[in-house]
Amino acid sequence: MGRSLDSLPGRLQQTVEEELRTDETPVWVGQPLRRRFARLATPMLVLGLLAVVAQVLWVRHVRRTGFGLDMALWAIPFAALTLAMLLSPLWFMHSAKRTAYVVTDQRAIIFLGGVVRSVYSFRPSRLRRIRLYPRPDGSGDIVFTYLIWYAQGGTTLVPRMDNGFYGITDLSGAEKAIRKLARKPPTR
Repeated sequence: MGRSLDSLPGRLQQTVEEELRTDETPVWVGQPLRRRFARLATPMLVLGLLAVVAQVLWVRHVRRTGFGLDMALWAIPFAALTLAMLLSPLWFMHSAKRTAYVVTDQRAIIFLGGVVRSVYSFRPSRLRRIRLYPRPDGSGDIVFTYLIWYAQGGTTLVPRMDNGFYGITDLSGAEKAIRKLARKPPTR
């Protein structure tokens, strides 16, 4: 087992315990490494850097053309959004402390921390194509694909949505627990 529920911070442990059913037993418990979890914000950070360039160009354009203060004020909401994008890795690091991954004898569960807590539950039949992204120190990501069917263009049904445990220290333990769970026969 990765860790026990007792190793989770107080409020997070309480959230996990409230989600678990009485007939459900945790098999593996983990939390993301803060720095590795923050890497998920890399695309947002890159967009933020591009937005900084756009902001600078916009302000220079307004100053050169003499459009005035009213045009320059348009930059304020974009500057706030840009700041949020630039700070997203710090937000992800903070959210990692409030995120937990749990594999029970019945399902895999992701508890995402943040302003609003989100809980995602995956029954064995929804765990597909388990992929590992290991690091030399034994940590890494485990991503599983489950099927979601939605209409695309009115006629085609497209399956696919990736989810997983990101930045975990015990990749091997998580993999064993998820693969064992994925082999379980469906229950009614």
